[in-house]
Amino acid sequence: RGDCVFDVCATGLISAAEGILSAEILEGKVNARGIPLFRGSGQCLDSVGERFNAFNTSLTTLEECADVLRSLALTWGVVGAQIYLSSGCQILTQNGTDPTHVSIRGGWGPRAKLSGQGIGTVSDTDGDESWACWQLV
Repeated sequence: RGDCVFDVCATGLISAAEGILSAEILEGKVNARGIPLFRGSGQCLDSVGERFNAFNTSLTTLEECADVLRSLALTWGVVGAQIYLSSGCQILTQNGTDPTHVSIRGGWGPRAKLSGQGIGTVSDTDGDESWACWQLV
């Protein structure tokens, strides 16, 4: 996100942000190795601060959440996972993607009520200490 803001501010062109988004999408396609990278506390956000589509699972621990994200590494559109520390794990996807056709340990729950329109990769978190966020790299 910081690079995107810098590019727009330095050039004065909003279109400079498009290059960052394209690079994020390309990075996701080329470098998908199935490594969950812990991004920190908070709900996961894209490069412009949008939340992603979220799909609930029955999993409730940090380890289970990272493991199921790793298992979905080759599923198109999956970008990360987040867990509400007193509830359960959510798998995050780019807008318009539904990963529930793939079987996961414990099974899927309903789509989260507060899903967003995020695109690209997980770039940031909102800092809410009751959540934990992973990016799929």
